[in-house]
Amino acid sequence: EASGAMDPRELTAGVLRLLGLPQSEELPDPPSGCSWPAPPDVVASYGPRELSSVLPRSGDAYLKNLRSLGYL
Repeated sequence: EASGAMDPRELTAGVLRLLGLPQSEELPDPPSGCSWPAPPDVVASYGPRELSSVLPRSGDAYLKNLRSLGYL
């Protein structure tokens, strides 16, 4: 883009290629300013994001743990 701003999804596509991971068709091509390797595979989608079944710790329990470790 003329403003120099980059779509984060373009950078994500480039990093996936550098790591040798499949690229989703949902992502744009990586920025054209660099020579990126071809993706090893292209998938239609990574699928829906699944929520973790593990509940996050409560804030109080987390702070108590940090205190017990001497961080606070």
